[in-house]
Amino acid sequence: MKNIWFYIASVVVLLGFTACTDEEDTSPSYADQNLFASSESDHSEMAELKRSFYKETGSYLLLNDTLRNEQNGTDAYGNTIWNTELVDLTYPVIGESTSYRYTYKYIKDVEKSKLAVNLIKEKLAARLGKAVPYSFLIVDSITTWTNNNGIWQIANGYSDIPHPTEILGTRCYAISTNGDAGFEDEDYFTTIFKKIVLNKVQRLSANKLSSFYSYGEQYYLVDKSDINIPRGVNDSLARSMGFWKDENYYYLAYKQSDLKYFSDAVCTYSPSEVENMMADYPLVIEKFNILREIIKSMGIKVKD
Repeated sequence: MKNIWFYIASVVVLLGFTACTDEEDTSPSYADQNLFASSESDHSEMAELKRSFYKETGSYLLLNDTLRNEQNGTDAYGNTIWNTELVDLTYPVIGESTSYRYTYKYIKDVEKSKLAVNLIKEKLAARLGKAVPYSFLIVDSITTWTNNNGIWQIANGYSDIPHPTEILGTRCYAISTNGDAGFEDEDYFTTIFKKIVLNKVQRLSANKLSSFYSYGEQYYLVDKSDINIPRGVNDSLARSMGFWKDENYYYLAYKQSDLKYFSDAVCTYSPSEVENMMADYPLVIEKFNILREIIKSMGIKVKD
């Protein structure tokens, strides 16, 4: 009998520990909600556009940076308390930090929104293939703010761009049409595509890029005069050494710019075009093909 009463008492105590207390936070966690997707009850034109975009690209579509804005009770003075969550483009990759903030001007016109969505779908998402981001935020313009001794100011344009065309976050790419520039300039999204690809390539491990860099390891940042090369800019000589171009009067290629030139070339030219352009420079062709295969392996679609 004592054992039975001990068992009953233990169950009661355990139940007491699992019961809610006055201090416990019982507000919904929203862990089961995908805030990047439209509500199932939303059948508006924009909601359907977002569903279609996801179905076709595998990436969520945002037309503003607010993921959630719900009333969550009132405070002691009767003021409404809002539960708001924004998509955070400054959310860092592990080990990184940022002192930037971004604000956005939205595209208000429905038809212009549709046009912008179609352009991003055709010129970015289709070309990125499996490498599309988790979501795209499409806006009219982006403003960069920097922290200057605790005061947020618009970027000055010297070291930071005040109105960038894109911000590449870890779970969202913000893409600006920069007013009407994105609709009028045929190269506008091509330039953004190159920046996205370069950003992805730069994040690869050193091991992934070792074969590409192996051609230039002995030359990167070497003073031309130290190896009896006349100072000046000589593309032909640089290409004979495996570089896309000669960019500096005093030094041979920078490692970062070497990668950028070839990454941009992979985004622009087919192998046959490069073979014709660089017929006299076999090392350039080899490096182009190496980086092209690396980029293709990421799921990005390049010219055949």
